[in-house]
Amino acid sequence: MEFVTGNITIKHILRHNDNWQRFHDKYRDHIRTSVVENIKKLFLCRTQELGFHSYQCPHCGDTIRVPHSCKSRICSSCGKLATDRWIASSLDQFPNVPYQHIVFTVPDQVRTLILFNRKILLDALFKLAAATITSWTIPNKAYYPGIVMVLHTFGRDLKFNPHIHMLMTCGGLSLDRSAWINNTFIPHEPLKAIWRYNVISFIRKSAKKGLLTLPAHINCNLNRFLDDLYSKIWYVNLGKKLPNAAFTIIYIGRYAKRPVIAESRIVEYDGEFVLFHYEDHVTSKTLYVRLTVEEFIARLIRHIPDKGFRQIRHAGIFAARVRSDLIPAVKNTLANMRKSVNIFISNLRNYISEIPRCTKCGCEMVLTGISHYGKYYHLSEAYTLYPP
Repeated sequence: MEFVTGNITIKHILRHNDNWQRFHDKYRDHIRTSVVENIKKLFLCRTQELGFHSYQCPHCGDTIRVPHSCKSRICSSCGKLATDRWIASSLDQFPNVPYQHIVFTVPDQVRTLILFNRKILLDALFKLAAATITSWTIPNKAYYPGIVMVLHTFGRDLKFNPHIHMLMTCGGLSLDRSAWINNTFIPHEPLKAIWRYNVISFIRKSAKKGLLTLPAHINCNLNRFLDDLYSKIWYVNLGKKLPNAAFTIIYIGRYAKRPVIAESRIVEYDGEFVLFHYEDHVTSKTLYVRLTVEEFIARLIRHIPDKGFRQIRHAGIFAARVRSDLIPAVKNTLANMRKSVNIFISNLRNYISEIPRCTKCGCEMVLTGISHYGKYYHLSEAYTLYPP
């Protein structure tokens, strides 16, 4: 029996003893296509099979190949770079104002229903969370807020716990688009009631239209199931107030791109069991979870999104369909918008696009070509496919 502690990777656990292959063979009829594709990419991460960038030193002529990352949702080594790139591309799109962090959660019964209806209900969580906010800000405070949301499906113990992390502007653009209305008040209890009503109403309407796959115990008595949901506590947690756009995007970037579990939390692996720890956010105590390899894999892959599913979405003045009209109006009402952000953006982008240096003479190397899935392109061809 192999006993491993320290620096235990998810890739090692999946590969060792053919753990993933045996799991796949046993449950192949129930594993989503996106899961298989992500595991395959994870196994090839940082290998030349996924392609590479070729660089050459202009001084000594030495060459190197930098393998591409896999960008799999469960690959922890790809998370940091993905986070930095998303931050750099997002910073100049947000007003430089304070933001409020809000978390929308659902009860256990709804989580089970989501597992049977991933796409329709996970898509709905974004829309319903945004509607919960705008149904209060528009009629009561007369403004359109800026909203950016990230979906997490995992809790710290890897159980399926879908919830929405929302960052919304503390205030927003007035309905007549003439002014920025500052507001830091959030009606906590009313929002909880609105959120609960919105989700339950969506489930009821979708079920009546035959759009949902209902487990047998729900299908036989849908009304009782929904009435029971009304009796549950629905949590809408008010988090930190964040001071400006730069801090806000960095903050939510960590939520958006972080892996399901940091490999530093995996304590032991003995070939049969995986032991990892997490911090209980209520008691601040460190708790340990010991799972069989099969259960660990099952919990892990449940959080891989379907292909094309967007983990980050926007609403209010940030919504794609109105952004081009409303953001210019916001610029006109906020004299200090993006002043402190632009410096940060250029520095971050320079860091992300940092060119490797020659290990022999220290010169900055020059990109000469790009390989992508077995096809190699010289620089001129590569720029056609991958514009700088």
